[in-house]
Amino acid sequence: MTTNASIKNDWQQPNVGALVVLYELDTTDLGGSIYRFVEGTISGTAVVFQGQTFYPLDMESDGWELTGTGQLPRPKIKINSRDVSLRAALNTYDDMLGAQVRRKRTFSKYLDGEPLADALAEFPVDIYVIQRKAGQNKQYIEFELSAYMDFEGKKLPGRVVLKDTCTHTYRYIDPNTGSFVQGSCPWNLVTGDGDFTDYYDAYGVATTSGGDVCGRSLSDCQDRFGDYADLPTRAFPGVGRTR
Repeated sequence: MTTNASIKNDWQQPNVGALVVLYELDTTDLGGSIYRFVEGTISGTAVVFQGQTFYPLDMESDGWELTGTGQLPRPKIKINSRDVSLRAALNTYDDMLGAQVRRKRTFSKYLDGEPLADALAEFPVDIYVIQRKAGQNKQYIEFELSAYMDFEGKKLPGRVVLKDTCTHTYRYIDPNTGSFVQGSCPWNLVTGDGDFTDYYDAYGVATTSGGDVCGRSLSDCQDRFGDYADLPTRAFPGVGRTR
């Protein structure tokens, strides 16, 4: 079971600990830096996750939920305007329009320094950009966000749609070391400890580690992850035709 599957299953448990919501406000494309903060910690202290420190900040947000209308969410975040560094960035970088906002969520038990600390244990990261400054007064600054793919000039699809061909980079054996090199595909069961022996060739036939090759079809993904699992394939099996 992968870490992402583990955190997904946490929702079914009665006591999973506190949900921790982390934000990265990235102004590097504007010439600035990355500001990291955590929403509503009980202790009011900074937390560390994936080696990065997130500082407590008086803020609130809403509008992240997906709906069945087909429209992407337009969240709003409201930040205490007394934060000197953010106020300076606001004045320097044209209200930070276009800055990227990444919302990360995990459980407190997975934070760095905890007994069950796990840098991979997080829900899918929400990536948005600041669309406009919705308001500002002495108490707060409010921003309206749009999805990273939902800004002017973006065309979809951003890559070729292939019905039964996955574009993940599959792991391969480094000829110099004889060890597997992990690609973008999450199939990473070979750890060197001998516990895993699942290898398939390009035709889906069981083989040895030296013959491990993915054929990039949906059946190859099912061979590795199971018929009823959430498959990470980058193919589009639901499209009506290929060209």
